[in-house]
Amino acid sequence: MHRKIFSATAYSLLCLLLIAVDANATTAVWIDSDPACDKQRGHDVDDCWALVRALQADEISIRGISTVFGNSSENNSYHIVTGLLAQLMEEDVGPPVYRGASQAYIAGANTDNNSVEALAAALEKESLTIIALGPLTNIAALISKYPETIDKIKRLVVVAGQRPEQGARFHPGPSQLFHVHDFNFRKDVAAFQIVLDAALPITLLPYEVASKVQISEQDLLAMRSKGGQSSLLAGLAEPWLKYWQATFGNDSFYPFDSLAVGYVIDATGFTCERLPARIEYKSSLFLRSRDRLLVSGDFPEEAQVSYCSDVDSRFKRSLLSGLQNRL
Repeated sequence: MHRKIFSATAYSLLCLLLIAVDANATTAVWIDSDPACDKQRGHDVDDCWALVRALQADEISIRGISTVFGNSSENNSYHIVTGLLAQLMEEDVGPPVYRGASQAYIAGANTDNNSVEALAAALEKESLTIIALGPLTNIAALISKYPETIDKIKRLVVVAGQRPEQGARFHPGPSQLFHVHDFNFRKDVAAFQIVLDAALPITLLPYEVASKVQISEQDLLAMRSKGGQSSLLAGLAEPWLKYWQATFGNDSFYPFDSLAVGYVIDATGFTCERLPARIEYKSSLFLRSRDRLLVSGDFPEEAQVSYCSDVDSRFKRSLLSGLQNRL
């Protein structure tokens, strides 16, 4: 009888210990990114905010960063990442950065680059969560060249996707003339198809959830007042905010890619659901492709993804607070 009581007590203590260890554990991640935060008009800042938030977060450990074309050329993206790390971190402290795809996926033509080899080697050592902030070209190349790595990808967190009723164009402001679209997806549709076909555990952070978080001029002024790193990041964002004000008539911008990092740090504030996903192809001889990455409960027998549609106010507070903390 006493032995049974002791065993139960020991088991309970072991469970509590494992919970405590798990609570303090970090998530090993790889970040695939296409930053363009070089203060040029129309070049967004959200990749750089996302990278700094990830570097600052105790909850995740970055094993590597790869660059890809998208918001800018791959060459520009690579130099932006390395330059940002050099500004904010001590030498040889930051994660390694690898060069990736400079154009959309072509079977057998652009599967060889440093990022694919480095990511494959990292996955051979351990399972990773991949945060994809741009087109999925590097990920598709990895899957095509090293299909054995698929089972080592714990989760792929992607900034893309939409519901069928949302249409191919998104309007961030009152103007119906100017719009945005599902940019990361549209830049490399073939890569997204390869990833869907691989049946990876995928979480989509789409326009729908990003639009719930608005960064205003007051937010940037508050960041400026903190000085240092916070002021630097606010300065990078100011041209982007002015672009949104002038182009879309919106006094705020949405920090798209930051939500993907925020989800990996703490998913509890996000509202997500499992939904079938597929690509709807609508090419035209006269118009640019209007292909869409769609999710809907009406799709039978399709690949299942986790689609996030809402996030609570804690995310914005956590993001702005995190960006103030020195790396």
